[in-house]
Amino acid sequence: MSEAASDTDHSAAASVLGYLHQTRWGLLELLRARTTDPGRSLTLEMHDDIAWEQGGTPAELKQLKLHVSALRNLTDASDDMWRTLRVWMDNGRPGDPYGPILTLVTNSSAGAGSAAFLLRDTGRDVTTALAQLENTARDSTSKETRAAREQFLKLTPTERVAFVGRIYIADQSSASAAPRTGSAITSQRTSRFINFLWRTIDPCRDF
Repeated sequence: MSEAASDTDHSAAASVLGYLHQTRWGLLELLRARTTDPGRSLTLEMHDDIAWEQGGTPAELKQLKLHVSALRNLTDASDDMWRTLRVWMDNGRPGDPYGPILTLVTNSSAGAGSAAFLLRDTGRDVTTALAQLENTARDSTSKETRAAREQFLKLTPTERVAFVGRIYIADQSSASAAPRTGSAITSQRTSRFINFLWRTIDPCRDF
């Protein structure tokens, strides 16, 4: 499920906040796509936190990470990164070059030069990102990410190329994945609703 996390809070309240964030993000995705591709279908908690389907087959899987107290940098060794990779290795057909697009949406920041930074939509360098993830998988001593790292290294080199090549990072998600509310969606009522949703997701966002 979508994660709403702090350094200290693992309570039911945090889980509820994660589900709310996921639901609201799903609504934003639907509103953003309503004029460009109204025939697409979106699922929650079926293939992934959020998934777009085409003809009943997932075309894009999205993992949502929301940190509500201290924001973290998304580094090569981050728990968030490796937990997400493990979910996709289990459910995202990692070795299939024609598998679904895999997107991590997070309000954390991808550290400059990190694999996550190199897997953003702009300035992508999949080859370097893959090499850094492979190095981290071999060299890290983190107990929390060990299972995911071992699973990653069990993929063949060809499978790892196919897997990482389909991964996209949308960090600082309130800015990087914001829907276009100007020309794409002209209804004032819809625009007001989108702004309301954004305020519930990110109260600090400027409108």
